[in-house]
Amino acid sequence: MIACDCPAAHQPLTLCVVSYRHAGIQRVAILDFDVHHGNGTRACVSNTAPGTLRVPFSTPLSEGVHVYHTYQPWFDVDDDDNVLFASVQGYGPKAPTMPEVFVYPGSGATCDSKELKLAQDKQPAAAVDAAAPAGAAVTADAPAGPAPDEKTNHLVEEDPDHEFPSTTADDPVLAGPRIIDVGIPGPGFHPLLWRRAWRDKILPALVNFKPDLIMVSAGFDAHRKDEINFRYIGVTEADYEWLTDQIVQVANRCCNGRVVSVLEGGYNINGGFVSAFARSVAAHVRGLAEPHSQAWDPQEVQIERDIEHKRKEERAARIAAKRAAAVARLKAQEQAAAATAAAAGGSGLTDAAVEVEGAPAAAGLSVAEGAGDNAATAVPADVGRPKRRRSGHVDYAALNAQLEAEAKAAADAKQE
Repeated sequence: MIACDCPAAHQPLTLCVVSYRHAGIQRVAILDFDVHHGNGTRACVSNTAPGTLRVPFSTPLSEGVHVYHTYQPWFDVDDDDNVLFASVQGYGPKAPTMPEVFVYPGSGATCDSKELKLAQDKQPAAAVDAAAPAGAAVTADAPAGPAPDEKTNHLVEEDPDHEFPSTTADDPVLAGPRIIDVGIPGPGFHPLLWRRAWRDKILPALVNFKPDLIMVSAGFDAHRKDEINFRYIGVTEADYEWLTDQIVQVANRCCNGRVVSVLEGGYNINGGFVSAFARSVAAHVRGLAEPHSQAWDPQEVQIERDIEHKRKEERAARIAAKRAAAVARLKAQEQAAAATAAAAGGSGLTDAAVEVEGAPAAAGLSVAEGAGDNAATAVPADVGRPKRRRSGHVDYAALNAQLEAEAKAAADAKQE
């Protein structure tokens, strides 16, 4: 493992990649866990595919379009299969009161270019099937999909819970290598969602990619004590150390432990070596330097996921049981109130007395949902709460006169 501190904070990896081009490294994976989207690295990765950039211009004397060739290959035209870029970042407005002002740089919506490519490839086949007469066979010219490959039997399942579906909100580039973005919503801290994005989506894709080298853009400004993140993600140094260890395990499994980490962000340096930034960097370096040969195992991940599912089901069952008990209690109170009302009607009590003895006054009611199919059940707001005993009005002047009279009578009796 190698840790680098590059002054070009948001474009360091392209410089490092060049030094490995002729060292037998073919397949390179780039991971970015900065709170800001790695749009610069994504552009470099996209440019490994042949393409052009067309920029219209207009001057007082002329107008036209500038055409720029953006093709900057890693090796050759087969770079689509040799480069992977994955980034997890905050994506959304800075505050609820600013819905159109997004966290810098404003990109990074959840998207997997591979998923979108597969969906795009399926559209022509679906159009051919829809246009064909009923019962007609599909011609040989129709796309039949990739041939079966025995290697796919060993691929690790990605996003098994379908928690991170791809969107087109960020105008994704489908040409070129596979690019995976996961945008964590906010404001509000979501460290568990951040972990699941890596564990369930990106790390399995990284294992399936089988890199020769893993490069990390290590930004620590997603820490919950770093104010520059506008309360997005909100991880701690323990989360950074966990992720680092997971990356090292994948490196042990795929590329003999080859990891290059490049320091990027992290801005809360208050406290010096005990600041949030310093503790995060120390945790990351500790995870890189810890000597072990443990390889990433998808079965361990599945066990952890099964435990989470079981806890979620148990929590849902407890909530359902509480609701059912509350509904039963409300029904019992309703039946008791109805019985009291019926008894009061049989004994000739007035409606006011029935209201006092049976059903509570409207001012003390609360509404509980779920007691009926389409109706709410009125329930006393103080059900289940201890009631205070209240006395009537007290005439303190008369009480004082009475006490004085009793004291005087006791004194006269003692003198006699």
